[in-house]
Amino acid sequence: MKRTQRVFSRPANRAAAVLPVPGHPHPGHEGAAMIARVLKLALLAGAGMAAWKAMQPRRSGPFFERALRDGAAEVQAARSAQLRGASAELRRFAQQLEHDHAALNARLAEAGGLQVPEPDARQQAGLARIDACQGEAYDRAWLRHMARGHARAIRMFQREVDQAGAGASLAAQALPTLRGHARRIGALRESGGARAAADAGRAAGDTPTRRPRWPETRGAGLVRRVVDRVLMSRFRRPRRGLHAARGHGEGSVVHPTAATGRPGHGGRTCRNCSN
Repeated sequence: MKRTQRVFSRPANRAAAVLPVPGHPHPGHEGAAMIARVLKLALLAGAGMAAWKAMQPRRSGPFFERALRDGAAEVQAARSAQLRGASAELRRFAQQLEHDHAALNARLAEAGGLQVPEPDARQQAGLARIDACQGEAYDRAWLRHMARGHARAIRMFQREVDQAGAGASLAAQALPTLRGHARRIGALRESGGARAAADAGRAAGDTPTRRPRWPETRGAGLVRRVVDRVLMSRFRRPRRGLHAARGHGEGSVVHPTAATGRPGHGGRTCRNCSN
């Protein structure tokens, strides 16, 4: 009998476990509601993430990274020139260059969501070679380096504008400043070359070339020689007794000189020779 009661009691317990209790939700319905709430939260989170990404500016890794790396090298080179430059004008330009490129780097880092990096090993080696020079040699090496760097930067920024990349608007705003730097670098290189040539001339003892005056010109020299010949032939005193056996007289006849007895022109001036 005990075994029979156990057998019949099991279905009753199962039914009681499945039947809902009055005033309480069904256990299966509660789990489904929880899952639905989790799915809704996931969908909302995904939609929010997509909206946040859409609001963020587009990033172009190669342009922003390369522009920032080159800009960092420009700032370091400008700081070095302020300490080692031989020309005061070059040092003033280096100060302006540092300010402009530091501001441009900050704008690039903000637009690209990056940090301003340090110059890489190749750039550090190039700056070290420039720092090894001194005096005017340093100025020439620094200006040559900056001319190449700005030409490369102008090409890169112009290409970004032409391709309408992520940094096109920022590149268009920075191009006038970069072109102004390039023009100033060219002017400094020209003035430095002229100054070096003048210094070399003074060291060699050369005098600056001047325009020849009137007597030194070719035509004036010819006129002067003609005038000298006419005046000398007109006012020259005759020299007697010095034309022996030359036959420059009339009909190639030798005329003896009365005073000395030697042949000559008889006191007449000879037009065929200088004596």
